[in-house]
Amino acid sequence: MNAQTAAEAISLYIEFGGRSRLSYFDSFHVATAKSLGLGFLTSDGYILRNASKLGVKAVDLASWKLAEGDDAPRKMG
Repeated sequence: MNAQTAAEAISLYIEFGGRSRLSYFDSFHVATAKSLGLGFLTSDGYILRNASKLGVKAVDLASWKLAEGDDAPRKMG
């Protein structure tokens, strides 16, 4: 985490945060994913519905599972 990512997290929270929206905690996850150019798995409905507005690629955790004997999630279907 650097100052730029922290500032982005605060900006995201100011714009998208609040009850039943982006949590303060999640704003840091989103900002970190953005700064690293990574997507992430989540079950958070708000993030999944608003990923493009937030500037990230989010994948629904429910669509992933662990393969038997594997420690890495694999996309189902």
